[in-house]
Amino acid sequence: MKKSALLTITAIFTLLVFFGSLIFSKDVDTKELNRAIERLSNQSIFGLGGMGITGKVSQSTFDFIDLYELGNPKDNFENLLNKAQTQEAKCFALFGLNLVSHSDFEEHSKKFHAANKIIQTQSGCIVDLVGSAAWLDALKTQATRKIVKQQIEDWKKRRPEQPEISHEHITP
Repeated sequence: MKKSALLTITAIFTLLVFFGSLIFSKDVDTKELNRAIERLSNQSIFGLGGMGITGKVSQSTFDFIDLYELGNPKDNFENLLNKAQTQEAKCFALFGLNLVSHSDFEEHSKKFHAANKIIQTQSGCIVDLVGSAAWLDALKTQATRKIVKQQIEDWKKRRPEQPEISHEHITP
C-alpha cells in the first residue's frame, strides 16, 4: 500500500472519529448545570430518590443526576464540594465523587470523616440525624456504588417534563 493511500485512510479515520465524537457527545447545558450546583450547595437534608409519603423523586435527585451525567462528573462534584454551604451539600458532592472517582472520594472525605459532624438525611418519609463518619463508612463498599448506579437509571425515568420550582425536601 502506498504511503499516500495510508495517509488518506488515516486522515479519513481521524475525521470520522472527531465528527463522530461531536455528534454523539452530550450537549452540556452550563446554565442548568450551574443551577443544579447552586440548588445542591444549599441543601439542608441529604437524600436521593423518593421522598415523603408519596415517594416522589426529589429535585435534588435530578440535580445530582445532572452533575453525574453532564460534562465532567468529577469536576462537577468537586465544584459542588467547593461551593457547598452545608454539611448535607458536601454529602451530595462526596456521594457523587464516590461514584465517579473513589480515590478522589477518599482524599476529599478525610476531613469530613474526622470532623464527624451531624448531618440530616432523608430516606422515603424517614428523616434522621447521623454522624458524618458513620455516613461515609457506609458509602465505601463497591456494592453501594453498584446499587446507586442502578437506581440512577430508575430515577431518570421518573423525571417530570418540567421540574418543579421547589427543590426542598419535606422537613420534620
